[in-house]
Amino acid sequence: MSLYKRLVLSLSLVFAAIIYLVVWWSGELKENTQLESEQRLHLGLAEHLVTDNPLLAQGFMITMH
Repeated sequence: MSLYKRLVLSLSLVFAAIIYLVVWWSGELKENTQLESEQRLHLGLAEHLVTDNPLLAQGFMITMH
């Protein structure tokens, strides 16, 4: 195999690996951002529930049957 073909093959493999890593990292970033957003939403909701319901603020749990 000529030097040019080996160079093209090597660079193609490196480029493919970089593309794969960017796509993988993008998916991880999306998932982490989504989970963090949900946690912030739930924290805000919990604060409002405690504020709106004095029994929750005192530590009592309301059960519905």
